[in-house]
Amino acid sequence: MNNLTISQVSKMCGVTPRMLRYYEKIGLLKSQHVESYAYRLYDSETILRLKEIILLRKLRIPLKQIAVFLTDDTKENALQILRENLAELNAEITS
Repeated sequence: MNNLTISQVSKMCGVTPRMLRYYEKIGLLKSQHVESYAYRLYDSETILRLKEIILLRKLRIPLKQIAVFLTDDTKENALQILRENLAELNAEITS
């Protein structure tokens, strides 16, 4: 897949360009900037990461925890985050 612009990625993934810029601002995503091209470009790896973020947001995981989840190489903290989230969802269902 070639690099895509912010509008192409936002349409493909069902998010707003503003959300993509915010994710970049807080360090969850990184776009590529080509000197002769004024637009943000996203490669396939970044788009895959965005899809992970979208999935985790659907699971109601806060962005701060998503940052930990995505940077945790051992995945121990990631598992703990998922367990806590599952417990919260189960408590909501029970009530």
